[in-house]
Amino acid sequence: MKRVVYSAIMMIMALVFFAVQETEAEAAVNLSTGSGWSTGLESGTQESPTDPTAFALSGVQASSASLNSRCFTPIFGGYIEITKYDATTFKKLAGAQFTIYNSAGKVVEVITSNAYGVAKSGKLSTGIYKVVETKAPAGYELESSPASVVVKSCLTVCLKKYNKPACTTGSLNIKKVDENGRPLAGATFDVFNASGVKVGTVTTNANGVAQLNNLPYGEYTLVETKAPAGYELITTPIKVTISKTTPCPTATVVNKKAKGGLEVIKEDESGKRLEGAIFDVFNASGVKVGTITTNANGVAQLNDLPYGEYTLVETKAPAGYELDATPIKVTVSKDTPKPSVKVVNKESKGGLEVVKEDESGKRLEGAVFDVFNASGVKVGTITTNANGVAQLNDLPYGEYTLVETKAPAGYELDATPIKVTVSKDTPKPSVKVVNKESKGGLEVVKEDESGKRLEGAVFDVFNASGVKVGTITTNANGVAQLNDLPYGEYTLVETKAPAGYELDATPIKVTVSKDTPKPSVKVVNKESKGGLEVVKEDESGKRLEGAVFDVFDASGTKIDTITTNAIGVAQLNDLPYGEYTLVETKAPDGYELDATPIKVTVSKDTPKPSVTVVNKEEEPELGSLKIIKYEKDSDPIVYLQNAVFEVYDKNYSLIGTYTTNQDGVILINDLEPGTYYVVEKTAPPGYEEDNTFYPIEVEAGETAEIAHPNVKINDVGALKIVKYARDAFGGTTTTTLPGATFKITYPDGTVVTEVTDENGEINLYNLSAGMYVIEETIAPSGYVLDPVSNTYTVGVTVGQTTLQNVYNRPSGQRLGEGRAVIFVTSMSLDTRGQKFWLIDSDNNVIQAETNTFGQISTYLPVGDYKILHAPESELTLQAIDLNFDEVKENTAFKIQKDKLTIVNLSI
Repeated sequence: MKRVVYSAIMMIMALVFFAVQETEAEAAVNLSTGSGWSTGLESGTQESPTDPTAFALSGVQASSASLNSRCFTPIFGGYIEITKYDATTFKKLAGAQFTIYNSAGKVVEVITSNAYGVAKSGKLSTGIYKVVETKAPAGYELESSPASVVVKSCLTVCLKKYNKPACTTGSLNIKKVDENGRPLAGATFDVFNASGVKVGTVTTNANGVAQLNNLPYGEYTLVETKAPAGYELITTPIKVTISKTTPCPTATVVNKKAKGGLEVIKEDESGKRLEGAIFDVFNASGVKVGTITTNANGVAQLNDLPYGEYTLVETKAPAGYELDATPIKVTVSKDTPKPSVKVVNKESKGGLEVVKEDESGKRLEGAVFDVFNASGVKVGTITTNANGVAQLNDLPYGEYTLVETKAPAGYELDATPIKVTVSKDTPKPSVKVVNKESKGGLEVVKEDESGKRLEGAVFDVFNASGVKVGTITTNANGVAQLNDLPYGEYTLVETKAPAGYELDATPIKVTVSKDTPKPSVKVVNKESKGGLEVVKEDESGKRLEGAVFDVFDASGTKIDTITTNAIGVAQLNDLPYGEYTLVETKAPDGYELDATPIKVTVSKDTPKPSVTVVNKEEEPELGSLKIIKYEKDSDPIVYLQNAVFEVYDKNYSLIGTYTTNQDGVILINDLEPGTYYVVEKTAPPGYEEDNTFYPIEVEAGETAEIAHPNVKINDVGALKIVKYARDAFGGTTTTTLPGATFKITYPDGTVVTEVTDENGEINLYNLSAGMYVIEETIAPSGYVLDPVSNTYTVGVTVGQTTLQNVYNRPSGQRLGEGRAVIFVTSMSLDTRGQKFWLIDSDNNVIQAETNTFGQISTYLPVGDYKILHAPESELTLQAIDLNFDEVKENTAFKIQKDKLTIVNLSI
């Protein structure tokens, strides 16, 4: 087994590219820059530049040669060589195509494996390359995983790639029929592939069908090893081809019935052969298949008979002999293909007598009978006399048939053939024949819509008085009869349909009369059908539109394609009872495909089954958001810690509050792509707050970045308000309360509204020194305002943080708060520094002023609000209400808990 190892050595004057080839007896260095050999490689391990696997050079016998320096040309750059194998047999494969991309993603070369399975690039510059298989060898699956390789100067990177053979299989069907096209069960076939290897043995079922699945494409030979019972074996092999165009071929194989014959020898009691005896021959179904007559040698034959059981009936005895009409059973088979039977006749004659009575035993005159011998020849007509008796004499021994052709007046004709045997033991037999008063009957013929007769339909029969007089069931021929019915009107009601058919309980009227003594009515049933339903949902139970399913019947045939509607439902109706398979071929948009086959049975018990199929949402590719906080105009840049930001999603829902780290950075990962809003909640200590509302787009797989500067403030202090709970007796506790609203008046008269955070705190930074008035306007949810005083005056000094603790007693339910961002626009006014009143549903007024961007960003308790441009002079609430409707701007909005509300206001 050869293997090629590429290596590089440093020559004295230049870097030379060479290949090391190891065989069983030698190892040498092939100098690609010259025509000679270089020796001296030590036995041991040489390291591949790209593959950590080491190769051993052992037992090397070096050969020597000269180096032609005139042909020496240094080579810079390297190569990629790929060897393509069959993943199962490791056979080398031609025809695999590979595309080589450089680090910029540009195609630099397309190479194809040769007859030795090798594809080698041209000389490539050093660097990183990506190799992708773009075409698989014929008959193999594509191996599309990319390989990243590093090409170094004077080196060849060797890769091994493997492909799995493509799956190409099908099925074959065998249909076994007789010469009339009727299916035959029990035929056995051996199946051989093109190499003569037996791949399976199959036997035809009751429908005459056999199937063999999962066969690779190719030519197959069928050999019948066992014929159906009573049929000849077919010895000729049958060729069948499974291919892409015929993945499931059907071979129809016709068998002929196996045939033989029979022989009758007619003799008298002395052994004398008798000519002229006639026999009818019947098959096992009672069908007459021939009539034979003994010749001068007393022999009669019938040939060309399929194997089976036959009955011989002598219909005519030889002249002067008694007829022996006893049925004779004869079996024609493989073991006895032409059986012979001997039949002996006696000479004799006698007579017969008929006695006609009614059901009470009264003798009846005037009944007329035709008398037929065993050959069916009428031998006489007799009529009963006043004593009800009729006789016929001088009859050869044998079997006779009496057929009543005329009934006594007032009685029903009974034309049932009556067999009478005149023999030695009964030379003059007498038969009593009873007549009934006139009655009739009825017949039902049950069929499907194609005319096929149906067995097993059950009918109740009612007379004109509604009394049930009988129950009848259709036989294998689809016929049901009820006799002995007095003339009149009858009603048929179907109480049980044939298996697999719908019940039709519509009453059917039938009249039995002299003109229609045995009416026949045809009743047609429809095949039982139902349907199925698919309900498509996600994991939360939400109904999903647009899921596509293929529906297959029990034989694997696709019968339809259905798609879920706007309420997540897909239906398919008019399906015959049976088992069906659903396969999802297309998932709803944004959901994963689940192609697991689903079995559904449509039956009498479940005529329209419903199946619920759940899809998982596709996981979106996520992005990141980076917020950078720095001091404005700083050089070098000063990054600011402890700036607090709120981030809202596209629906203005708060997704989190974040604080910059020591590098002035907030990094938020795993965000769904879309629009987000960033607003500074708290500036770093010593810096002006920038409450501008910034939208930013986050893209999948990317980090969106926003830089946020703050202006540094000199000579400022801070104010911290902490809200605590009192206990039920008014005592203080250490429990802090979020959601308390305070109005804070600055020394210059500026009023702001703040709400305690989750820690029960309000922190105000960058405050000028002076006296501040703190007024609690809204207590936290579940608490009440201090009934004594809600107002506090505190002083703020430079470089200090003033602390003010405020307490509340417990009371009602906590409401929470949300944030409002108001964007003010105007065609005529400067939107900076505009003052507004925010009025809640209780007419409480909160004063607010726009920032340098024309925005107001503030927390508000949950509730409904109106906005009013603040008047220049003091107005009462009554005046506010009167003037409110005159403002031509969007003035109403709602604050929801933990939600961001955007208000666009034009003044």
